[in-house]
Amino acid sequence: MRDCAKLLDGPHRVGRVIARPFTGEAGHFVRTSRRHDYAVDPPKPMLMDALAERKVPVFGIGKIHDIYNGRGVDDYVTTKSNTDGMEN
Repeated sequence: MRDCAKLLDGPHRVGRVIARPFTGEAGHFVRTSRRHDYAVDPPKPMLMDALAERKVPVFGIGKIHDIYNGRGVDDYVTTKSNTDGMEN
């Protein structure tokens, strides 16, 4: 993805790409749960920068680590769905 990042930069910068893989045959594709987010660093400063400066631990659930490109997240767990996040 880092090689593709150059294509997403510029005056109309894309902040996040959500890759949703599919499986199946043409006309019968089914989306899988293996989604992945590719993000650029958020603009500075952001709230999580202020928390990090103050040594406030941040725990991310689900896609938060991906959305913020890991910045400001001390620890995290990924989830497969909203239901999975609520149950675990």
